[in-house]
Amino acid sequence: MIFKKSVLMASIIMVSLSSVAYAAIDSGNAKGTINFKGQFIDTTCTIEVNNTNKNEGVVQLGTWMTNTFDKVGELTDAVPLTIGLSGCPATLARARVTFGGTAHPDNNQLYAVNEAEGVGIGISGDVNGTNFYTPDTEADGIDLKGNSGEKTYYARYVTTANEVTAGKANADVTVTIQYNQ
Repeated sequence: MIFKKSVLMASIIMVSLSSVAYAAIDSGNAKGTINFKGQFIDTTCTIEVNNTNKNEGVVQLGTWMTNTFDKVGELTDAVPLTIGLSGCPATLARARVTFGGTAHPDNNQLYAVNEAEGVGIGISGDVNGTNFYTPDTEADGIDLKGNSGEKTYYARYVTTANEVTAGKANADVTVTIQYNQ
């Protein structure tokens, strides 16, 4: 009888252990939580370029002599480009900024220009910056206080070859504003 009780106890223990092992394997799944957030707003911010009361503007990068540039990576002077936002809904705290345009074929951090060769346009977040925002990727955003905010970015020509050829060095860049809560 003791032998039967021992076999019965061993059987019960084995069944219990196999259930625990099965539960341990099954509980190996990881769980997480997704918090969805968003909002509806009744208006967007008004964009103003370089304090012109217009949502588009011209940034003059200057006229430069081709023979003063003889290596890749040379920079012209930085020219400020201010993006101002006004009339924003009070629930918005920050605006995300993306500069879009055609990337330069020799340096994808620069914008391609229309005629001159060996040069592109770089946009950065500081006057001494050489880390340029890659076209169509997010740049430093704009903090909103109340219903407005602004940030100054800097644009300049950057050489992409050892020789720059003469020609117009124009580019069209779009600015896209997206909002964070």
